[in-house]
Amino acid sequence: EEFLFISINSREIYFIMNKKIKSLLIMPTRSHRLASKAIKSFKEVNRNQDYPFDICVVNHTYENLGEAYIIKSLFQKQDNILYEEFDEPFNHSKIMNRMFDKYVYQNVHNEYNYDMIIMFNDDIECLSIEPCEKAWNILKDNPQIGVLGTLLLFPNGDIQHFGITTIKDGTAEHINMGRSLDFIDNFSDLHYFQAVTFAFTYIRPEIYSKYRLEEELFPVECNDVDFCLRVGKEYEIVCTKEIIAYHLCAFTRKKLGLISVKQDVLNFKKRYKEICDKSPTYEMTLKMRIV
Repeated sequence: EEFLFISINSREIYFIMNKKIKSLLIMPTRSHRLASKAIKSFKEVNRNQDYPFDICVVNHTYENLGEAYIIKSLFQKQDNILYEEFDEPFNHSKIMNRMFDKYVYQNVHNEYNYDMIIMFNDDIECLSIEPCEKAWNILKDNPQIGVLGTLLLFPNGDIQHFGITTIKDGTAEHINMGRSLDFIDNFSDLHYFQAVTFAFTYIRPEIYSKYRLEEELFPVECNDVDFCLRVGKEYEIVCTKEIIAYHLCAFTRKKLGLISVKQDVLNFKKRYKEICDKSPTYEMTLKMRIV
C-alpha cells in the first residue's frame, strides 16, 4: 500500500492511498509440465501491479517420488510461490480448506490476508488480459455475487464451461458444454447459474470462510456445485464472459487418473434430491445444447 503523510499541529495522520488488491491462487498439481504452463499463462496476463498475487502450489504427487521431486525443485523457491505438499489420498476440498486456513484466514488485525481467492486447476491456460483486475471490479461493483466463474474453452475454441445446472437424475451438467463460442454473443457479460466449476473461479475470503468445502462428503467430485448451491441461498452465482481461458479437463482427468468419485456423486444425490427432482432431465440439457 502507498501512504500519504500529513502533519497537523504536531499530530501525525496517515491516509491509505491506492490500496493494492491482493489475490491468492490455489493450485493442486501432480504434473510439473501442466503446472509450469498454467502458472506462466497466469503471470503473463496479470501485469497490473495494483493487483498483486501469490500462487500456492500444492504438490500431491506422493505416489510418484520422481515427479514429486521435480515439482518441489521447480516451485519451492520461486518468487510469489507458496509451496506446499499434500501426502494423503487426493482430497480437493481438504487441500483448499487447509490452504485457506494457513494463508488467507484473518490475521491479528481481524483482516484477511488476501482480497480474493482463486480456485485454479493446473490444466488452465489464461487468455484474457488482467483477469484479476476484471474480477475485482465485478465483485466490488456487485456485492451480491458470492461466486464468480469464468468462461472456459476446449482447445478447439468450443465452450467447455459456462455455467452448471442440476439435472433430474441427481447430478449436475455443464449446461453450455460443446456449444460454439458465438452462441453466447447475446448473453450479458454477467450470467446467472445454479453453479460454476472451480477449475478457474474467484471468491471473496469472507464467502469462503462462511461456507467452506465439504471434505468428508465431497472430497473430489461435486464439491464446487455443492458449495455454489449453499452460497446461492444468500448470494448470486455468476459466470463472466470477460475472463476466458482454455481448460484441458478431459485430457488431465484421463492422464492423471483421478480416484473414483462414485461416493461423492451418491452423497450429492442424497443431499439435493429435492432440487434435482425439479430439474430438467439429462436429455433435455442435451437438446438445449443443440442449436
